[in-house]
Amino acid sequence: MNVKKDILWRVYLAFFLVVLLSAGVVFQMFRLQTVKRVALKQMADSLTTTFEDIYPIRGNIYAADGSLMATSIPNYEVRMDMKVEGLTKELWDANIDSLSWCMANYFKDKPVEQYKNEFTQARKKKNRYFLIKRKLSHTQIKDIKKFPLFRLGKYKSGLITMQTTMRKLPFQKLAMRTIGFTREGVRPVGIEGAYNEYLAGETGKRLMQRISGGVKIPINDENEIEPKDGQDIITTIDVNFQDITESALEKALIDNGARHGCAVVMEVSTGHIKAIANLTKEGDYYIEKYNYGIGESAEPGSTFKLVSLMALLEHGKATPNTMVNTEGGQAKFFDRTMRDSKGGHGTISLKEGFEISSNVAISKLVYNGFSKEPSKFTNYIASLGLNKPLGLPIFGEGHPTVKTPRSRDWYGTTLPWMSIGYEIRLTPLQTLTVYNAVANNGVMVKPQFVTEIREVGKLVQQFPTETMNPKICSDKTLAQVREMLEGVVENGTGTSLKNELFKIAGKTGTSLVANEEGTYRVGGRYQASFVGYFPANKPAYTVIVVINNPTKGIYYGADVAGPVFKEISSKIYARTATTKSYLASFESQKTPMPLVSNINQEYLSTLMSIYKSNKNIQIEPDAATWVKTKPVVNKLEAQPVYQKKNAVPNVEGMVLSDAIYLLENAGLRVRFSGAGKVVAQSLEPGKSYKPKDIIQLQLN
Repeated sequence: MNVKKDILWRVYLAFFLVVLLSAGVVFQMFRLQTVKRVALKQMADSLTTTFEDIYPIRGNIYAADGSLMATSIPNYEVRMDMKVEGLTKELWDANIDSLSWCMANYFKDKPVEQYKNEFTQARKKKNRYFLIKRKLSHTQIKDIKKFPLFRLGKYKSGLITMQTTMRKLPFQKLAMRTIGFTREGVRPVGIEGAYNEYLAGETGKRLMQRISGGVKIPINDENEIEPKDGQDIITTIDVNFQDITESALEKALIDNGARHGCAVVMEVSTGHIKAIANLTKEGDYYIEKYNYGIGESAEPGSTFKLVSLMALLEHGKATPNTMVNTEGGQAKFFDRTMRDSKGGHGTISLKEGFEISSNVAISKLVYNGFSKEPSKFTNYIASLGLNKPLGLPIFGEGHPTVKTPRSRDWYGTTLPWMSIGYEIRLTPLQTLTVYNAVANNGVMVKPQFVTEIREVGKLVQQFPTETMNPKICSDKTLAQVREMLEGVVENGTGTSLKNELFKIAGKTGTSLVANEEGTYRVGGRYQASFVGYFPANKPAYTVIVVINNPTKGIYYGADVAGPVFKEISSKIYARTATTKSYLASFESQKTPMPLVSNINQEYLSTLMSIYKSNKNIQIEPDAATWVKTKPVVNKLEAQPVYQKKNAVPNVEGMVLSDAIYLLENAGLRVRFSGAGKVVAQSLEPGKSYKPKDIIQLQLN
């Protein structure tokens, strides 16, 4: 019996101890979850190690000539762990004075005593992540690592260096919106966004430890997974063309008090976008805020008459000589009246109607030709690809609107109004693509912004020219259309664009912009445009200029957008066609010696290579950018044409294209008379002048 009691006593004791232990566990759990929760969480945080992303260096973006347009600049942050075991009192005392002296003399931002005091206070507080400097260059980091104490290494000095990157645009605002950006929480923009998968690279991993204060520090010197830097993008942009285009557009926007505008330059044969400028008024300035060239889908106005013209010719509904009565400048279509902007012109041909941009002439011919089968007209528009986006890799492309007879909002008046660029919406780049196809012998190529992907200079991928439509119309139609586009500048609304150097072909556009209710008010908001190509006989570049809401009382396309086109085309021609014009003049000479006047040395070198087979011809070059030449027997001597800063350049003896380029780059406004080379200039060479002063040139 005693044995039984003894066993029971032990069982009860064990049971009691288990219950007591369980109660203790439950109590401790409750205590940890409530009373100690905050303290334990802070302790856990201080001991947490995590893998943090290490972002690679983003790839560069280059212009077509290799100029750097966007790059990632490495920045470094320098900190110090004051509790590192190797940083003994002896090392500290022996080096703190000399370290403070080196920092003060290197950065020259604080006195020596202030540096020493800040270091000392951080050590007293046992700061494990004391900030010393931010935004340091790689060279500065290398220098700092040679300073007393820091040169002993991380484990004895506590030195911590962290690398970050910052995106830089070497040309600042130039093509800023086209280059674009990527930001967290914001839709990517431009080339940066479209080609982010190439530029971004691959993220690495680094083991970090969270210390007191929530600060994280790297545990190891090396990354656990090394990041892979991004690849480089080679764009089609020409920085010189871009500068010319932006400057010309901004000047016109300011002069006309316009709300916004865009200008795009496309290379005819390749579709390469050589320049694209988009400017919006923001306060007193114009900035790149939105890419209108790609994203703004709007009624194109009279520039669309080219499509109507091609539809008439292709379907045999008219010929250039088809006559039409403009009825005093207005015509009635159902309950709406179509009007010409500058009165009536009587009975005129289609060619004349197109050249003077008669709304009545074009709309009557289109209505008479297609009113019984309007789908033929809209189908031709679709055959040009204008009923769908271009499919650009850059985000934000505007969606076109092309009505068809099946559309709910198709009315009896839709066809005549569509024919002159209303009740249809296109982006400027779509319109430019059609004109570029006409310039390119009927071959429609896709606009292109990027040509190559490179990695450490090695070619990874190429983007060849993409043909969208191998033939937009017959050869006969093409020849007729090109002749009429030239006629616009030679005889019609674009005569102000004529010049002596090269011919331009294109079309003016002036349109009323619909208000919020979708209605139009005469005298309301206008959009002025001009689109064309040059030189007309052998097109090299196509350009579109669109300016929205000019407010200075002038709103016609020829007067507002035309001067922008003229300036862009003239300056581009001066840069690209000078060599060809010199060559043509040399080939007409009977002497074997090239007759060269004042000329850019780059062009001169190119020209002289043409004559390298003639051993009797030599040239003695000069290092100057601009030189004048003097033939001596079988030799050309090149002497520098010195151009003083803020002084009127000497352009006597130059051909007009070189003279205009040099003078306008100096900020002067050029007027000229005659033809040939410059024989006299109204402002004396070497004298000071004010920006926008007018200089008159006499050619002979």
